[in-house]
Amino acid sequence: MHTHFRAGLRFGPQVAARVPDTWVDQPYTRFEVRPKSPTIGAEILDIDLAEAGRNADLFGWVHELLMHHKLLVFRDQALAPADHVAFAERFGPLEGHPIQPSHPDHPTLLLIHRQA
Repeated sequence: MHTHFRAGLRFGPQVAARVPDTWVDQPYTRFEVRPKSPTIGAEILDIDLAEAGRNADLFGWVHELLMHHKLLVFRDQALAPADHVAFAERFGPLEGHPIQPSHPDHPTLLLIHRQA
């Protein structure tokens, strides 16, 4: 019995690519990116998500980072409800929750309260 292998195929363990072959690794100049692990997650510092909701180029960087790291952490964001909705709508249409309370002026923005 003969075993035939197709040219170009690699066998054995492979490192899964998290980004397409066309990915260009460029340094970010408007904010800092700190990967949290080798496989998933990054903390993004010095970024204003309200601005990313209004600025298509900045949002494009955020979206690209999300596709690359799969999980993003943004600390200390003071978003007004309208800015929060504008940023979220960049990802696609929003839907309200059928049971959970929402913001009175923005029905697609859920209210989550932290108890001390």
